[in-house]
Amino acid sequence: MRINMLKIVMSLATLFFLFSCNTKQEEFKKPNILFIMSDDHTSQAWGIYGGVLKDYVQNPNISRLADEGMVLNNAFCTNSICVPSRAAILTGQYSNRNGVYTLSDALSPDSLNIAKVLQNNGYQTAIIGKWHLKEEPSGFDYYNVLHDQGRYWDPILRTANNFHKNPEEWDVHKGFSTDVITDLSIKWMETIDKKKPFMLMTHFKATHEPFDYPERYNDLYKGIEIPEPASLFDFSPETTGRSFIGQKLENLGWFYEQASNDPDKWWCKYPGLPFYTKGLDSINARKQIYQKFIKDFMRSGAAIDDNIGKLLDYLEELGLAENTVIIYTADQGYFLGEHGFFDKRLIYEESLRMPFVIRYPKEIATGKYNDDI
Repeated sequence: MRINMLKIVMSLATLFFLFSCNTKQEEFKKPNILFIMSDDHTSQAWGIYGGVLKDYVQNPNISRLADEGMVLNNAFCTNSICVPSRAAILTGQYSNRNGVYTLSDALSPDSLNIAKVLQNNGYQTAIIGKWHLKEEPSGFDYYNVLHDQGRYWDPILRTANNFHKNPEEWDVHKGFSTDVITDLSIKWMETIDKKKPFMLMTHFKATHEPFDYPERYNDLYKGIEIPEPASLFDFSPETTGRSFIGQKLENLGWFYEQASNDPDKWWCKYPGLPFYTKGLDSINARKQIYQKFIKDFMRSGAAIDDNIGKLLDYLEELGLAENTVIIYTADQGYFLGEHGFFDKRLIYEESLRMPFVIRYPKEIATGKYNDDI
């Protein structure tokens, strides 16, 4: 049975209205909201959407959410690049309304956003992890956000206490960023008033380039050849009819080689270097780039999955799971070799689709897929 998401939203709105009107507040307890979002963790790498990777992706906790909630098949962003997509998610507005069009734009602290709406309705609000919207977060009782894009190892995070201070006064947290962000999220939930509802946005840097992962996944997929997408060998307009070159996998291969030659001068640190394709023909070079790229990407995604598990287990232990709306999504899609591409930014389904799963036992049927836009 398909459930129209509008009906779900209206049901939640009715619930909030009844709560505000009824003196017996315990009868209409507002649900908590845990909104987990990763960066670029595209639907092809979730496993629950099928595809050539579904039997290889390590995803027990994403699958757990899907089994206990609903998967949206047709959620799309309108601007598939990090900053404008995140601004649209927070404000509910297109780029031409919120003023955030490109990576260099900033979201004004004066903008109305979902955190402010919930805060004004009695919610404790927090965002932890990737922010990337330049200006100081607003509408949040607490924030602890990555500086700029953030880094995978020993991430720098900024709070209200040091956001406007010099960089040497920002906080460095030892460890892998996905683990650090989860631990900080749990730490915040431990400190809040348990009698009031909360809305927590836990935003991971992963799986953004350079697709890094913790040491516990160094050997994941070792010795395994990952299946290739059907359009991996789209090379030229003669076979594709497409005049735009796009972000070809060969560009990523060149990045790997530059970082291998001089890692201290390259803009990011890729795992598993050195890597070269010298001496290989075009087919085998693309094959090798794809194998490295896709394994790194799925290893990075595996670390997201086990940290989702940590958050789910914490809510279960505190008895909060039944009254918490849990969402896991990504800010946009990503090319994993389809059309011979990596990255996003192009108006293709792989780039525009946002994977999305939602769990709320009181309102949402379990184990369902919804095709509504």
